[in-house]
Amino acid sequence: MAGRRKHVNPFHFRAHPEGIDLPAALPFPPPYEVHIGAGKGDLVLELARENPGTPFIGLEIRDFLTDGANRQAAALNLKNAVFINCNVNISLDRLFAPEQVRRFDIRFPDPWFKKRHHKRRMVNSRLVEEMARQLIPGGDIFIMTDVEPLFHEMAALLSSHPSLELAPWNAGIIAGDTHWQRHKSRTGAEIHHALFRKTVPSDQRTA
Repeated sequence: MAGRRKHVNPFHFRAHPEGIDLPAALPFPPPYEVHIGAGKGDLVLELARENPGTPFIGLEIRDFLTDGANRQAAALNLKNAVFINCNVNISLDRLFAPEQVRRFDIRFPDPWFKKRHHKRRMVNSRLVEEMARQLIPGGDIFIMTDVEPLFHEMAALLSSHPSLELAPWNAGIIAGDTHWQRHKSRTGAEIHHALFRKTVPSDQRTA
């Protein structure tokens, strides 16, 4: 059903993805555009079709969704999109080297509403640190949710990192929408979003 999602307790998913050879699976050089919590993969597939020269990677904790998304990518003959089943809170550091990612896109992460479950929330200080390390200078992190307290929590974590700053946002910067995003828009939910950019070291700035 459109209004419900299957939850996965991240503490029960401790295995690291094995046998991932990104150069073989995605024969495009970095930097990559990485969508965390890619779901069914509809947004990644749409963007990959529209931007055939850009490599897209969808990360998703539910294996049946990554399997289906990879089948769709193969059926569409998309060479610039791949989906990986993983728990980013334990595996992100194994997937990318420093400065290999142009953008991290996080839309509607599981809010884990009950206070005792807040520790299961995906965006935490460790994940922010790892994303910042993997971003290229000038790369960015986009967040979106309809849960206002969660939005402020994520924004505060990102704002507190010394190499990230809030960046101007407009609809032309971040393209496309997800199945869940369309569902929330139809219900009239207020959607909160923000873009954070990795600062460029002074010795790398152009005049």
